[in-house]
Amino acid sequence: MMRVNYLFLLVLFALFSSCNSTPECKYDPPTPLFDAGNPAVKTQQFSLNEMSSSETVSFNNDLKLELLQSGCDKLAQEYRFEIPVADGSKDPAFWAARAVDLFQFLGSTNPNIFEVANAWSSLIELQKGQIPLDEDYPITEGFLLNLSAIKSANFSTLVVQIKEAE
Repeated sequence: MMRVNYLFLLVLFALFSSCNSTPECKYDPPTPLFDAGNPAVKTQQFSLNEMSSSETVSFNNDLKLELLQSGCDKLAQEYRFEIPVADGSKDPAFWAARAVDLFQFLGSTNPNIFEVANAWSSLIELQKGQIPLDEDYPITEGFLLNLSAIKSANFSTLVVQIKEAE
């Protein structure tokens, strides 16, 4: 009789757990890429909401970055670079070259992301003549890149989206 009670409790626990559990994710929750102790960083804020995050960084060279990260089963990162010099160029190669420079800068400020930033920089550099603005572009196997440029009166914003392909 005691076995039946344990079996009943085990089945009840399994049923309860399956009804209330969250799905398993392929990836861990995002973590901050920068910290306020970094000598290149003026200010940094990070907020996490389950499997998505927002990180805002102001660098000593007046560059500002808002980094949005998400992904349970497919990763996505959106880098929003606020560039102090306003430029209204519509040339995709111009913005791809800025993305190369910005990823090189990010890698130079943080040894923990140097390899990844350098890899994205190199891939964009190699293909900058083919990368369009405002369209998903297959930058490497399994990943899409989307560049957008937004001009305002005092600065430009370069948005670089990198996400896993379907």
